[in-house]
Amino acid sequence: MTNGDPLLLDACGCINLAAAFPLESLSADLGRPIYIVEQAASETLFLHRQIDGERVKVQIDLGAIPALRLDGDRELELYVRLAKRLGDGEAASLAISHCRQLELVTDDRTARKVAGREAPNARIRGTAEILKALATSMAPPDDEVARALRRVESYASFRPPHDDPELSWWLSAREFAE
Repeated sequence: MTNGDPLLLDACGCINLAAAFPLESLSADLGRPIYIVEQAASETLFLHRQIDGERVKVQIDLGAIPALRLDGDRELELYVRLAKRLGDGEAASLAISHCRQLELVTDDRTARKVAGREAPNARIRGTAEILKALATSMAPPDDEVARALRRVESYASFRPPHDDPELSWWLSAREFAE
């Protein structure tokens, strides 16, 4: 991961990261600008939390993350082509990522597969890779990292798939005993 380069979040990546750490500090913590496309922002609505023993939806505040718009014929043409197989947020995120050469955080399997064929220059990152980079650069206590990973699993219903290169790190880090 290149430090300082902008990072684009799709909806699932944003939700997962919002479950782990406050989005307001994500850009500073990673040392790079963070963006989301308008279509993905409209899909990034809430986390599930346990409050007083009840599962409730908690709104995600995207105020700290600037939203990008599709711009230019190249982005629009790729977006239309991708939207035939992907949701609007994933299609727009992938189109902008490819055309502007921004790293994209997505855990959507279909988006990753389509990117390999339709946008081979897209640089795709997963939630686990970003969280590992945060844990490495910020060096928070192990119990804080473990709690963050457990929040992602609980609040965002995400755990890296079996073929994720950072799955071993995730499983080891999340099991830290407090």
